[in-house]
Amino acid sequence: MAQVNNFEVIPLFATPLYRTNLGSLAKDMREFIENTEYERMPYGNGDYSVNKYILNCPELAPLKEKIMSKINHFVYDFLDCKKVMTFELENSWVNRHYKDDFSQPHWHGSSILSGVYYIEIEQDTGDIIFHKDRTHMNLFNPLISIGHNFEDSEDQSKMNIYNIQNFGMQPLKNDLLLFPSQVSHSVDPNVKGKTRYTLAFNAFPRGTSGGAINTLTV
Repeated sequence: MAQVNNFEVIPLFATPLYRTNLGSLAKDMREFIENTEYERMPYGNGDYSVNKYILNCPELAPLKEKIMSKINHFVYDFLDCKKVMTFELENSWVNRHYKDDFSQPHWHGSSILSGVYYIEIEQDTGDIIFHKDRTHMNLFNPLISIGHNFEDSEDQSKMNIYNIQNFGMQPLKNDLLLFPSQVSHSVDPNVKGKTRYTLAFNAFPRGTSGGAINTLTV
């Protein structure tokens, strides 16, 4: 008879979240970002740069080149996508969060791949939270709430990628995250006094894909 502990669980069709660190940002680029013009967000929970294509500024060309190299590594080397289309950065902007500022749950429209670069962030200043979509039924239909024991306990040892509804992580300074644009995400309040700077961006494939009867050119 098979042992009770003789089993395997395979993570089918996982959503990729790419994380790397770009190293220190040059002083002149950091100063350019901090001194750019900002405006308050519509919800009043943070500021963002007036320039929504800030990576197109020549002052940030080296940073844009670094980000593009990581996008290409993620898409073509890790995901092994064919190079029939090239990914290009579309809009990009800097978020500035003072104490208690935050980002509400949201996703990025008109985009395929999105990312965040952490220019200035203190440890424990607030996690980025990725939210499982209600249509992503990895086991239970959201209309039938079975519940999990760890939700009513301080013991989180049974919490894993198969039963969580949200995934939080604390990025480090100069970290770069890449993820599918349709993934909902939010940012916890900045509980520290130091201003938090992050650079967000969207990328979209350009070129021609598909076969003879389903060709798409964008």
